[in-house]
Amino acid sequence: MKTQESQQVAAIRARYQSSLKDKAEMLAAHTAALVASKDNNLDLILEALRDDLHKLAGSSGMYGYEDISKVCRHAMRAIDEENLEDLDQHLHEAQQLLKHHA
Repeated sequence: MKTQESQQVAAIRARYQSSLKDKAEMLAAHTAALVASKDNNLDLILEALRDDLHKLAGSSGMYGYEDISKVCRHAMRAIDEENLEDLDQHLHEAQQLLKHHA
């Protein structure tokens, strides 16, 4: 029984890992939207980004990617503090980690 459970867990983890590249692309799209916004709709873009970062921080931590989770939490904090320079740095780091783990 334990082997079957282990195989199921491994399959779920592999499915999540295969989605990491898409998650990196999602963050890249948010970054492009921020750059293109020129302060138009900035609040809406940041709200959507924060929602996605929150989901990513939770799911990546649950699947054992604590480094990704930590960087996403830092990015969320940068949004809360309206620190766009730190946000840019954290988004870049999160994208690199996602690609590394993909």
